[in-house]
Amino acid sequence: MKISSRGSSQNSDRENDRTTSVPERPRRLKRLWITGLLLATALVAFFLYREQDSFVCGGCGSSEVVSQWRIGGWPGPAIPLSPKWTTAFHASHLYQDLLGPTHFHTWFFRGGNPKHIFGIFGGCMLGRGAELSELSTLYEQEEGFRTFVAGERKGRVIPLNTLISALVDSNGSGEAEALRHRLLVDYELSKKRH
Repeated sequence: MKISSRGSSQNSDRENDRTTSVPERPRRLKRLWITGLLLATALVAFFLYREQDSFVCGGCGSSEVVSQWRIGGWPGPAIPLSPKWTTAFHASHLYQDLLGPTHFHTWFFRGGNPKHIFGIFGGCMLGRGAELSELSTLYEQEEGFRTFVAGERKGRVIPLNTLISALVDSNGSGEAEALRHRLLVDYELSKKRH
């Protein structure tokens, strides 16, 4: 009888081992899944980002922002997850008033940065941008100068190409240079009169 009681006690120990180990297995699996999910979330949070590059047109001063979802390092190797798309386009006054849709933009890289999935800023890369002429900058910034130029175009016959050359090119033709000088002087005089 001792043998059978020992055998039955050994069997009951094995059953107890089985009953305690069965619930532990799902707990371990659950912990493993939760750990994996937290790790994957952390990886996505730190390595998934939307790269935003901004460009400026050297001919008219318009700007655009191009975005793309990527995963990886920045700057460094990264895998594109989406095609590039334009998220913002700002047409300059020069483009809207004088050049129009037939103008071919010459884009220069102004800067770029990654925006991580939770809105965390990830750095900055600066580009050269485009250097706009003094007159072009004045045309963009001062409504009074835009009105003055529109009045000059109506009052005098100024060829559009010469006007654009005077506004955009820092070292244009002699005719554009003379018009640039005359526009600046006349505008300063008109401001003093008013």
